[in-house]
Amino acid sequence: MRQPQNPSSWRTAVVLVAGGLAFGTLNALANRGAGPDYLAKLVGNDWGWLVAGLIACRPARSWGTALARGLGFFLPAVVAYYVNDALAGVYDSVDRWDPLGPKHFSFPEMLSDVIAYTVISTLTAAALALIVVLSRRGGVLGLLASIVVPGYIAWHAWETHSYLSRDHTDPTLLRLTAVLWPASLIVTVALVVARARPLWSRTT
Repeated sequence: MRQPQNPSSWRTAVVLVAGGLAFGTLNALANRGAGPDYLAKLVGNDWGWLVAGLIACRPARSWGTALARGLGFFLPAVVAYYVNDALAGVYDSVDRWDPLGPKHFSFPEMLSDVIAYTVISTLTAAALALIVVLSRRGGVLGLLASIVVPGYIAWHAWETHSYLSRDHTDPTLLRLTAVLWPASLIVTVALVVARARPLWSRTT
């Protein structure tokens, strides 16, 4: 006899898909100038996608469930992003033999971007799922897994800030990273202290 579907799993799926669609749409709109300047720098960089994906994966207890949650968020986000770009005319182009002619929508170009970022998103979801599972363990491995994302963001934001401090080509991103890298570093150090304390207690 067929078992009834768990209503909570359907609600979770709906929330993840809706969240992904909203995130992808927000990202696309922000990149085209909607909202404050810093919004595109915050959600449009890899740190925005990593944090959002980690939040989506975090409640899971197994790698498979975490992967499913990550894909349930990332894949709709990718589709929403490129559909919004398509509607905005990003993939419209003119025939090179008739530059004054009407613009045509280039579906193959859009499809290649969707496929590429679907692969990237799948690999990212798999990595985040592994981080979530390992971070629930004790010991040094659990500690290291828990600081991968904030540690990476701290390093990437610091590197970006250091470059822009010399280059001055993007003052908005310069100001954002001036806040982001120390904030991420604080989170990383706090996690190290919190996760290392039990380890230290067992060895003394």
